[in-house]
Amino acid sequence: MFDDEGREQLRQAEQAWDRYLATDPARPDADVAAVMAQALGPGALNELDKAVTALQIVAEERRTLQTQPDP
Repeated sequence: MFDDEGREQLRQAEQAWDRYLATDPARPDADVAAVMAQALGPGALNELDKAVTALQIVAEERRTLQTQPDP
């Protein structure tokens, strides 16, 4: 559980994430998305729709990495 200060920091991270996604990046950063999925998940902010979006970014990146041929 997070105290008030911790929840405020999570909200600030959520706002930064929202601004980042609003730039419509071609390939959103999957590492940041994984962290945000945790921050937005049920153990933190409980913003489940946003957590799912973040997890979709992670899944897409992993799918892309798995389908790329080895050099």
